[in-house]
Amino acid sequence: MGKVIFGGSVFERKASTAPVEVVTMDFDGFAEWLRAKHARRLSRKEQANLLSPSLFDPGLSSYTKRALRNVTKVFANILLDNDTGAFSIEQFAALFPTLKFVACNSFNTALAVPKYRLIIAADRVMTAEVYGLIARFIVAKIAGVCPDHGFDATKLNAVGPFFLPCQSKEDGSSFFLVRGDDPLDVSSWLRDAVMAEEEEPLPCSPARPPINDKQQRIQRVIAKWRNGDHTDGHDYSQFYALGLSLMGFCCCDESEVRSILKAEASYSHNPENRLNQNKEVIRGAKEKVS
Repeated sequence: MGKVIFGGSVFERKASTAPVEVVTMDFDGFAEWLRAKHARRLSRKEQANLLSPSLFDPGLSSYTKRALRNVTKVFANILLDNDTGAFSIEQFAALFPTLKFVACNSFNTALAVPKYRLIIAADRVMTAEVYGLIARFIVAKIAGVCPDHGFDATKLNAVGPFFLPCQSKEDGSSFFLVRGDDPLDVSSWLRDAVMAEEEEPLPCSPARPPINDKQQRIQRVIAKWRNGDHTDGHDYSQFYALGLSLMGFCCCDESEVRSILKAEASYSHNPENRLNQNKEVIRGAKEKVS
């Protein structure tokens, strides 16, 4: 899996703001590190320490030290908690048959209520916004086949944190599994996640629209972008959808899309992040309209 970086920040308590350790390694090393943690037998789950999939910079905000606004990057793994076992690990593996992941029991797992945690491998590191979009999309796809799936919807962000693996307090209910062959393709999952949250842009007609019609289309999709919600964590998918609409519905070429996105980034809550997103947006738009 190349030099993709897996891992996260380890915290002593939920309220901790400074990590006691930052773990970075390849997937196989990370899986073995998690397996070693899983071998521990603890009297309380609070002794396990907690893992966030992100790296934090306390200096990014004067108000918080370990919040979304402090995330500098998210390692190449997505963490999900299932609190009921209603949607089993076997069902998850069947729904996503090639996806590479680690599954393990939680401290409070019981044979009657098989709670578990998933650590899903991705093919690259992410921003906090990308992580949230993909995590929500994974759970939305599961909800399509099992509405009462049991996944914790409050932990679909890049902060977490999640208790590290250990043995279950109930004898005979512990497990640690590594399944699948392929990491999650961040680019394709991101594109599909954006399209699931945003209105599907109309395709470009076989004949390019007249100049006036094209300009009207561009003004229409720009207005939608500018009038959207630009508060924290809300405009990543909208900016992505703007790029898709410019190349698809408006029939703009790559240079036109790049120029418009550069200008429109100033309307974001974080213009720098949107400018850094341009390359990914254009790649996704080209794949969508090809």
